Amino acid sequence: ATEDAAGTGHWLVVHSNTGNTFYVIHVTSTGISAPTTYNIGSGFDNTGQLKFSVQGDRLAQDENIFDFDNATGAISNPISLGQSGWGGWGRAFSPSGRYFYMGQLGPIGDIHQYDLTATDVAASKILVGTSGGSPLGPFQLGPDLKIYFSIYSNNALGAITNPELAGTNCNVVTQHVSLTNASQLSIPNFIDSDLLATADAAELIQNESILLAPNPTDDFLYLTESHGNELFEIFDLSGKQINDWSIEGNRIDVRQLSAGVYILKLGASSERFVKK
Repeated sequence: ATEDAAGTGHWLVVHSNTGNTFYVIHVTSTGISAPTTYNIGSGFDNTGQLKFSVQGDRLAQDENIFDFDNATGAISNPISLGQSGWGGWGRAFSPSGRYFYMGQLGPIGDIHQYDLTATDVAASKILVGTSGGSPLGPFQLGPDLKIYFSIYSNNALGAITNPELAGTNCNVVTQHVSLTNASQLSIPNFIDSDLLATADAAELIQNESILLAPNPTDDFLYLTESHGNELFEIFDLSGKQINDWSIEGNRIDVRQLSAGVYILKLGASSERFVKK
């Protein structure tokens, strides 16, 4: 599902088990519409996730990326990635919608990145990480703008920690969040358009090169490199500039900040940090 353009409801999209039929349903406070059908795309395998971009303008299903009109619910312009079935199960868009990620259910557990701004999207495919042989489950963008994924029988969730960066700079980590029990092929499913305000801040963190420690912190951050008298700014993940902090030398006092994830920005460089 994704929020509609008017902000008064959601588009719920389902796909047939066989063939290439989409069913698009408008859900609002006044009721649930009858489905509109679209016969489009390859319908090659019809397994794995059905995912929207945060902006609600792209839809991923099977081996295809489609344009989606979140004002009308129309699905159009399929792009074939040439990968489906066992090759593609987990799917997610980067916060800005530029990059698309697909992970294998089996047997290798590879993760590929596609640049949706490329002239030939399928040819932009690049291997950015692997589970090392375990099947990968669903992908889910988190409120910290990382993409999380489950790895079968693994005692941790994996993550793509910098999904706005090209190639292996996106940084696929297989042991990112420790779990008490081994993971199955599942992860909570959220409506990604709920993160739209957060994704608007993604442009602030496309070039992460400021080194901070300790991170997370509950009082002070220390710059591990000198930046002279350059001007720093701090934003929350909605893009709002925050003023309740101060800097002295290489020490940044964040004791007045509420617990959460923030972005420290210096010119074109930036870094995320967590205030405990």
